[in-house]
Amino acid sequence: MDHVILALSQAKDYIRSIRWMHAAVDMGMAPSADTCSSVVGALAANGELDAADELLERMFEANLKPNERAYTEYIKTCRKRGELERAEAWLRRQADLGGTWGDIFDPMGRLSSDDSG
Repeated sequence: MDHVILALSQAKDYIRSIRWMHAAVDMGMAPSADTCSSVVGALAANGELDAADELLERMFEANLKPNERAYTEYIKTCRKRGELERAEAWLRRQADLGGTWGDIFDPMGRLSSDDSG
């Protein structure tokens, strides 16, 4: 099931990949954290932040920890769009889970709007 979901997200068929994720859960075959993270990363990388938000929230509800790629793509997209508050909200959540993201903060501890990091 994970392979189908990943293939759909790589093909940028996000609606179907999310439908397959829901179908997998309904059948008792929840996708792995890595699969979910890959879909989040693909959604974010293609500017689908609302869908990425929804999937991140579902991951937290299911006690699945998003991987670094998911957060990296999400944060990069937020930064490019100037949506720093949105990015910071998820960074705070990641920090609560023990993650660190020091390389994307400015010297004052704020999320940098510079896209180089």
